Amino acid sequence: MNRTALLSFLKLSLPFLFSAFFLWLAFRDISIAELWDSIRSASALTILLASVLAIVAIQLRAWRWQILLKPLKSIPFKKVYPITMIGFMANNLLPAHAGEGGRAYLIAREEQLSGMAAFATVGLERILDLVALASLLAVVMISVELPDWLRFSALALGVLALLMLGVLYFTSDSDSPIRHMLFRLINMLPEKLQIFVSDKLNSIMEGVHIIRSGPKLIKLLALSLLVWLQLAFTIWVVLIGYPLDPELSEFVMPSLTSVLLVAFAAAIPSSPGYVGVTQIAFVYALEPFGVNAAQAVGVSVIYHVTQYFPITLTGIWYLLRQGFTFKTLREARSESN
Repeated sequence: MNRTALLSFLKLSLPFLFSAFFLWLAFRDISIAELWDSIRSASALTILLASVLAIVAIQLRAWRWQILLKPLKSIPFKKVYPITMIGFMANNLLPAHAGEGGRAYLIAREEQLSGMAAFATVGLERILDLVALASLLAVVMISVELPDWLRFSALALGVLALLMLGVLYFTSDSDSPIRHMLFRLINMLPEKLQIFVSDKLNSIMEGVHIIRSGPKLIKLLALSLLVWLQLAFTIWVVLIGYPLDPELSEFVMPSLTSVLLVAFAAAIPSSPGYVGVTQIAFVYALEPFGVNAAQAVGVSVIYHVTQYFPITLTGIWYLLRQGFTFKTLREARSESN
């Protein structure tokens, strides 16, 4: 096997190996029969409500993306939402978070936008998410004794996100000294490469220019916080309806802690749909609140199923309704790569 083939094999197989490892870690001391019995005892109303909330979560994300895209083109929500749903469906079916770049490619193709500018809006979403998650973590750390590694990692991510926002804020200003210095460095490149890099960088700056507006940035940060609070509320609904023994005395902090660890776990390479990393995230998140591993895995299964299937099935429906095919998704993934 040559080096290129080996790297391709590792790139494809490692996420599945990570998922298998985390599944083993989560399930290793659990009786499957007892786990199944407890899952079957979960409230049907809880499953229905959590499934509906999964769709609401994508609507919130589509609303935020619509705002981010507006400086490039004013696109109706009814066009942004289906492509957002298709992107998150692709995350559930394709490796390496392919739906993120895929939806940027689709919106750029459908609306005749710069692909790099559209992709920059998706990158800006992730930065806004990091700021929102760091804010939630600051609240959680006041009440919950978290491991030192998690505190340090979260602090580092929060600082990194703020630094990235700051860099984008200043470089997106056409009169910024930082931007002028950057382009002076680019001008030292060979002519063809200089033109290529300048064009891409200008497109990126166009995609993130919205953060130059203070009111719009505050709105985007507030909406990003709402996105994650909504997911925490979904976990709260699952915890309320799951037969925990002993019952939790309160559900807010367990829900917030769970959504934080689930978010950070999603960054770990894993199989499509975040299998394994979601389960172990719930185990560690709920442990400080006296929830044993079997019950935590049960909660994770209910949460995972109610998020995975509604989004995947709705995404497939929109994919076909919009006239796309799975070949389109493969093209989008290849183009975004």
